[in-house]
Amino acid sequence: MARMMPDHYGDPAAEYTALRHGAGLLDYSDMGKFRVSGPGAAEFLNYLVTRDILFLLEDRTANCLMLRADGSVVGEVLVYNLGDAYWVEVWPAQREAVRAHLLTAAEGAEGVEVHDESEDFRVLAVEGPEAFRLVQTLVDFPISVIAYRSFVRVRWNGRPLLICRTGVTGEYGYKVYVEPDMAEALWQHLTGLGAVPCGLQALNVCRMEARFVNLEDEAPGDWFTPFDVGLQWMLDFNKDFQGKEALAELRKQGTETEVVLFAAPGRDPLPRGATVLAGEEPIGRVTHSLYSPGLDKVIGVAAIRSEFAASGLELHVKADGQEVPIVTCSSPFRVPTSLSVRMR
Repeated sequence: MARMMPDHYGDPAAEYTALRHGAGLLDYSDMGKFRVSGPGAAEFLNYLVTRDILFLLEDRTANCLMLRADGSVVGEVLVYNLGDAYWVEVWPAQREAVRAHLLTAAEGAEGVEVHDESEDFRVLAVEGPEAFRLVQTLVDFPISVIAYRSFVRVRWNGRPLLICRTGVTGEYGYKVYVEPDMAEALWQHLTGLGAVPCGLQALNVCRMEARFVNLEDEAPGDWFTPFDVGLQWMLDFNKDFQGKEALAELRKQGTETEVVLFAAPGRDPLPRGATVLAGEEPIGRVTHSLYSPGLDKVIGVAAIRSEFAASGLELHVKADGQEVPIVTCSSPFRVPTSLSVRMR
């Protein structure tokens, strides 16, 4: 079992098929995992994230952004309410930035402790329309009782597991926290049931199809705001949070560009930064694109002038001396297979 998720395990097409039509197995062990505890933990963390976690029930999670005072994004995080503490989970590329941000903020906070538990657990995930059947073998109750974005703590082979129903493919998904010395046994158990190990290549295609923003590939640079990547829906302006004033001013001024999705013919992804044209007029640039084997076309994201941010527009991208036709789209690019699979 690889310590870091590879690009693929030998057959990206088969891995994509597993995630969309079977069960794919993913190693998320390099995610950052930080415990925030103490009597002041809730108020402390609530100010650092953009959604209200004071009303987050125990054994529930919330997707949030963590921002700097100037409104720029530190990272996208998943907050777990453990009851006596909180976990902050973050993608590997943002792990060190979030760690530094939490520790710096905690230096001046009373009644708050932050501990880096990134190496204390391995995190394996099963995603796909058949994922629930495999994870059912880890619990002694109907798997359907685990609500989306909630988690349970159970024992498997006498050892503790935390199972969270979440994912980024649009399919049924479960993330399993396991002690490091039990990870190999769990990996073998799940592959023995038919789970197909999957790498980043297949995962990122499914992630784009379901329109889960991938900051590692879509961020325009080291400094960007939620508006630059289409994550303004994660901002709760009814609560106080770090960066709120800066973003409120940006919202008042209005943004010159907006994020749109597009589809293009062929199998060759369009270059990052390629110019988007409306007729002969440059109106924006490609942010990220990739080939979807399930849709048999290129799908992607572009930042274009706000007046052109609509679905169904026929535009062109200037790439490698040619003009490639694109059509702007609504999200998601495809309906998840799991919507037609009844969980039993």
